[in-house]
Amino acid sequence: MSHASNLRTFLSKLSVFVVAMGLACAATLALSSPAQAAETEIEFTNIGFGGEVGVYATPGEKFTLKANTYTVDDEWNRTNINDVTYTWTANAKLKATSKGAKLTIAKVPKVGKYSVKVVAKDTDGNTLAKKSFKLVVKKKPALKVKVTKMGGTKNLSSVKKGDSIGISMQGASWGWDNNTKGTAKYFYTWTVKKVGGKTATWNAKKGVFKSNAFIAGSSVAGGDVPYFMGSFKQKGKYQITATVYHSNKKIATAKKTITVK
Repeated sequence: MSHASNLRTFLSKLSVFVVAMGLACAATLALSSPAQAAETEIEFTNIGFGGEVGVYATPGEKFTLKANTYTVDDEWNRTNINDVTYTWTANAKLKATSKGAKLTIAKVPKVGKYSVKVVAKDTDGNTLAKKSFKLVVKKKPALKVKVTKMGGTKNLSSVKKGDSIGISMQGASWGWDNNTKGTAKYFYTWTVKKVGGKTATWNAKKGVFKSNAFIAGSSVAGGDVPYFMGSFKQKGKYQITATVYHSNKKIATAKKTITVK
């Protein structure tokens, strides 16, 4: 047999070996890395959620939570689950009552933190999801306006015209947001007034300032508190006012003066 013939035979066997090894590796990976099942979660449909902190209420108010159970697959497709049975467990001091997906506290107790847990089960009694959190009772948010340059953390009192800045509403956890949907009282608003000049009016529904010459930008989603990203277009001194609404009423305001050079 010629040298060329031997080479062709060797390459043919090598090719078969490589293909076989590839198939074996693929099978091993398929067995060791099964497709991830969709995650099942519980949300509150009538209130924001303050992450690990929980949800907020004020002493003496009537407070309601409404639960919903849903799945999210690896493509981030969301599907609500029907025929769910909910079991609520709440601190005895809350004197809470429950009916299906709804938990009601007729009169929120004094300032403090109270544990609440909800478990969702299907019609066969299998647990779908659980959610444990704190109901934090305060008189109002400890609100503060913070101005930073993009990428920075220092709370600034002056910036340059055109600087990319962030304005955050510190203390305004989304857990305070229980305003009735569809009303004019959104969870928060911004107002920016040029000292001795005009006021930039905030459009809460769109998350932007209405047409004004001296400031532009919009809300940024995903943070722990309301966050505006934009820039000042004119030099001058400005007063920034943050306002938070809870139970359809104004509950807290904070102001900060910033100089634009």
